[in-house]
Amino acid sequence: MTEMREQITDRYFTHEPAGTAVLLIGKDGSLKARSTDLDLEATFDLIDQMPCDERNCGAKSAARSKIEQLQAVQRLRMAHQRAIFNRLRSEAET
Repeated sequence: MTEMREQITDRYFTHEPAGTAVLLIGKDGSLKARSTDLDLEATFDLIDQMPCDERNCGAKSAARSKIEQLQAVQRLRMAHQRAIFNRLRSEAET
């Protein structure tokens, strides 16, 4: 029993799993794309190219617009942090 437990632990609970991938699976269950990294822009571009029915087309654009909003907020935060850093640096120099 202990040996089996060790084998299962070694196989499924490693710290760095081999062959990690991001899979994009369509509603029909088929594999649409496979990647070793999570590139949200490329993933959403692939999703946008997929055919959709009227109910789901609005959801796609809403998801993309939410991602764009989050990216804009991130850019604003970074700009704000740079401004604070530059102000503190100039105050330290004087």
